[in-house]
Amino acid sequence: MFSLPFSRGRPRLPHQSSSQVGNSVLPTEELKKGSWVLAQPQPTDVRDHLDQDLQDLNKCLALLAEVFPDVQSEVFREMLLNVSKESRVEVVTEHLLKDKGKWVRGRYKTQKDERKSKAKEAPRISERKQMAMSYQETFRSAAYRQAVKAALYSEFKGLSHASIKAVLAEHNSSYSDSRPVLQQLSSKSWRFYLTNLWSKKAIADDAVNHPLINWQAPYGDEGPRIPYLRQTDSHELNHELYQAFIAPLVRKSDEKRMENDNVLARELNEAEAARYDALFECECCYSLVVFEELAACSSGVHLVCFQCVRYTLNEALFGQGWAKTVDVNKMAIHCLAPSTDDCNSCIPNNIVKRALMTSSTDGLATYRQFTDRIAQHNLDKCKMPLLRCPFCSYAEVDETPGFEMAGPHGISSRLITLYGYSKGSLVGLVDLFAIVTVMSLLPILHIAVWILSVLCGTSFGLSHKRILRRRTGLRFECRSPDCEVASCSVCLVRWQDPHICYETAKKSLRHAIEAATTAVVKRTCPRCNTSFVKSTGCNKLVCPCGYSMCYICRSPIGQEGYAHFCQHFRLSVGRCQECDRCDLYKVEDEELIIKRAAEQAERDWRAKQGQPAGTDKLGLVKEQVLRGSTGGRWDFDDVLDGFVDLVLA
Repeated sequence: MFSLPFSRGRPRLPHQSSSQVGNSVLPTEELKKGSWVLAQPQPTDVRDHLDQDLQDLNKCLALLAEVFPDVQSEVFREMLLNVSKESRVEVVTEHLLKDKGKWVRGRYKTQKDERKSKAKEAPRISERKQMAMSYQETFRSAAYRQAVKAALYSEFKGLSHASIKAVLAEHNSSYSDSRPVLQQLSSKSWRFYLTNLWSKKAIADDAVNHPLINWQAPYGDEGPRIPYLRQTDSHELNHELYQAFIAPLVRKSDEKRMENDNVLARELNEAEAARYDALFECECCYSLVVFEELAACSSGVHLVCFQCVRYTLNEALFGQGWAKTVDVNKMAIHCLAPSTDDCNSCIPNNIVKRALMTSSTDGLATYRQFTDRIAQHNLDKCKMPLLRCPFCSYAEVDETPGFEMAGPHGISSRLITLYGYSKGSLVGLVDLFAIVTVMSLLPILHIAVWILSVLCGTSFGLSHKRILRRRTGLRFECRSPDCEVASCSVCLVRWQDPHICYETAKKSLRHAIEAATTAVVKRTCPRCNTSFVKSTGCNKLVCPCGYSMCYICRSPIGQEGYAHFCQHFRLSVGRCQECDRCDLYKVEDEELIIKRAAEQAERDWRAKQGQPAGTDKLGLVKEQVLRGSTGGRWDFDDVLDGFVDLVLA
């Protein structure tokens, strides 16, 4: 067994003299390569010096990561090393814009990569928001690469140097990323078995058996064992070794020591209270507890123990007792004492938190669930439009500011941009003319806005919200310190640039509607399977293979020819009253047929996917397909959005 008593200072080693012990030089000062030094939780320097070329490469890498946030940094590193020093960023950007798939080759970032990158680097929140990539993804210093190579050579002696170099090249010379891969390779190598059979050494899979960590017992065999790290040429590797091997043991040792101290303090307190007859009876479970673990309701009449409070709250959170136990208005729980008179008091929130924090389990997580559920209930009760984080309970009020007309200069600038004039063209004459025109028409625009808001109030309000949402964007940043996940406010998925709402569902629905609208107007020859669409002419269709068919009923008319169609004369347009044959020149209402086919395809798709019909964002796919098939016509909502976008401030 070992412990980590860092608070005792530097231990006195057996080979040290009294004069050496009396010196005030810290063990981390005047270090030499290969020396054993007491593991420090916060080294003085954790970054190696980078030469000017590596600094320039890292600046280019950070800039490319901001421009192409969906591409892995490995692609940028390869491309930056294969181009000249002049205009590195410009050349790489041009290559990616011209043929992105050729250079990326599927190496796009995923949610797993983002979580892995955040797990490696845990800076402060303000720093994390400014980081485009983790430090492990940048170009590493030569000292770090050499130190990692030497450390892995000494750790995995059963593997060849070529294998270790290949793994390091795949993982940007990162010690933390390369070591798990090398462990798997070493366990499958025949050298691994021969080396262990000859040397009979344990596998270096933890801090106890690691070759760069030495455990010493300066206080004797019965004293605690303290870890010492072998110093390398790289400050980054020294810090990485501490974070990977020593820091988890330190946290575990601290937690165990705190737990033992709490248990011992509680036992001593209970023994002393029992000796002086200072125990109190809980009015819920009738057990004797000390005063420090006693909770009183707000009236001060009833006393219950912390254990009953914890059990009651757990039942409310994970069972069926929420409605009768929790007072959401006061953020507290009702009195637990089974008294004859109805006690309307409650146990305050601060006492509930104390009861949870004294638990041996994670009381902070339970208290957070308690507060989050109350906050969720109050948010639902307030009936306000909210923007919610789909990954936690954080929410913001979705405030829509009142409609405010833009000034003449703003409206004129949008008109100039709409008609394709650049700012300052024609020596400002176009801008001046537009401002004068808008100023003269400004009263008419105000009247038009008032009429639309009165006659089309619902449509006008929805258009106002659409324009504001389009200007502010769909990206929602969660400000909870425990979450901080960016999501889409429409489709509620994790935001990843470039983002398309309902991308998979939209593609599936679009393909279904497009296939249905195309199939309803095209005809296919049953002889040669050639598809065609009639634009003009009569309804007798002749395929290049010689097959004749009717466009309306799709019947073969090779034998009867034009006799298949109605031969009677009619004074007015309409169905023939003497026969039921097809019309030779009848033109179908293709827009109506296409619309019906699109609606039927959407109903079939939703029934297949198990989604109810409604006015969600997927409903816009049908309108977009129909708009494209009918020549790109605008509907009322499009015209209203264009007008509101023009006059809105």
